[in-house]
Amino acid sequence: MRSPLLALIRKDFQIEWRNRFVISGALLYILSSVFVTYLSFETSVAPFNSSTWQTLFWIIFIFSATNFVSRSFAREEDRSKIYYYQLVSPEAMILAKNIYNTLLLFILSGLTWAIYSLVFGSPLKLDSLFFMLLFIASFSLSSSLTLISAIASKGANQSTLMVVLGFPVLVPQLLLFIKLSSLSMVESGWENVGPTLLILLAIDAILLALSYILFPYLWRS
Repeated sequence: MRSPLLALIRKDFQIEWRNRFVISGALLYILSSVFVTYLSFETSVAPFNSSTWQTLFWIIFIFSATNFVSRSFAREEDRSKIYYYQLVSPEAMILAKNIYNTLLLFILSGLTWAIYSLVFGSPLKLDSLFFMLLFIASFSLSSSLTLISAIASKGANQSTLMVVLGFPVLVPQLLLFIKLSSLSMVESGWENVGPTLLILLAIDAILLALSYILFPYLWRS
């Protein structure tokens, strides 16, 4: 299965490189969101503390990730889906999509952090913990949003389905992201990261297992 898996990941990267408007749109969304946030706090008397920093960061990143991953299956034509169905297994397809989306979301999260920190500065004390969290968050969002994108691609209104199905899944993840990132803003954050990180990884494992089990039925429908 390794060769089809690598071929599918390479195919997605080639398609993304030819149609760079999706990544460009995500970057434009990040820039505009950070700019609007900057203008809002420039004219506001409310303090911009570390709690505000991390909350707004994750909201911006999750919305940009949702816009990006929502096109995972929408860009595949019906003829292409039939062609892939004859060549590769659905398990290889969903794993390739998850790996591809994880890598792209990690790059997107790094760009979000760079732009956000350039404008607002960075209150982080443990950069290594925060960047580890960025990778885990990218994997978490990929595991949930890729499956939701596959389900939404079968409906008539994909954008609405993405919002309706994604909200109850993303809210618990967002709360865990904020809790873990708050630990990266104190010197002793590594000492308390274990329980919360295990909960997040358990949720990721469940979502990945659901994707692996349910996607073959979605692909055949």
